[in-house]
Amino acid sequence: MKKIKQVKSQELTFLIIAVLMLIILIAVISWTLGFLAKNLNMVLNPNVLEQPAVTQFNIDEFEKLGLVRPSSPQE
Repeated sequence: MKKIKQVKSQELTFLIIAVLMLIILIAVISWTLGFLAKNLNMVLNPNVLEQPAVTQFNIDEFEKLGLVRPSSPQE
């Protein structure tokens, strides 16, 4: 009787582990496919080929701050 209970306990443990592994496997596969779909969409999207906006800096205002470049030891 004890042996049968132990076998059923092992079967239940293996079943739980198998279900958990299946859930993890499905989650990893779905995440991977989502990642690939997102990146593939970004590559194949024609709007991506547009030039990005150029960042502009206000050099005059930067010079007004009075920051100086540290002198190098070679000078």
